[in-house]
Amino acid sequence: MTADELIARARLALASPTMYFFGAGGFYGDAPRPPAQPGVEARVQDMLDRLDATKLERYEAESRAAGIDFEALRPLTRPFCDCSGYVCWALGIPRAPARDARHGWVWTESIYADALRPGGAFTRVDSDAARLACRAGAMLVYPPPGSDEPGHIGIVSAVDPDGRPRRVLHCSSLNFLLAPEGGGERSAIAETGPQVFEAQLGARRPTIAVRFREVEG
Repeated sequence: MTADELIARARLALASPTMYFFGAGGFYGDAPRPPAQPGVEARVQDMLDRLDATKLERYEAESRAAGIDFEALRPLTRPFCDCSGYVCWALGIPRAPARDARHGWVWTESIYADALRPGGAFTRVDSDAARLACRAGAMLVYPPPGSDEPGHIGIVSAVDPDGRPRRVLHCSSLNFLLAPEGGGERSAIAETGPQVFEAQLGARRPTIAVRFREVEG
């Protein structure tokens, strides 16, 4: 797969309004092929029932702030995905070898650790860590900054002439706060600026740019 092919595949998901849910999305190694979309179809109320009271309250507040009719969503079925599930789907790799596997789950922590050791499937490629200088087709990733905070990963879709990421394809609950370009339904999957990743450059384990070994260019 070339970098352009990766970006083109990742953009296909922009047409499928998706809701964010940590640990959802992607596919397993027992699937005959990657599914048509990164998210897993589920009833909204069933997914909400899996949240504790604090997370549910935050989810409801974010939805209202984004102008979403929260109550109207409850009986509907929607695709749910998280950032790692989206990236794995775009790369065409499973998040785990099989549904009953206890090891090998791919998420931000495992990708980050893999990129910092030699011989991994992911390799760190930022030539200037302060600006995350890289090429399109690389991924920006940071691990969970706290026990109750998820890490994040996205695919760099455009860079400035000096290699600084300009646009990133990623799946995030914060993307619901953005009005979709050209109208349409809000989605957790969007193509945005890199600000959410740049905000973590001063963290103890900062954002890095990585490349998957099977992506060319």
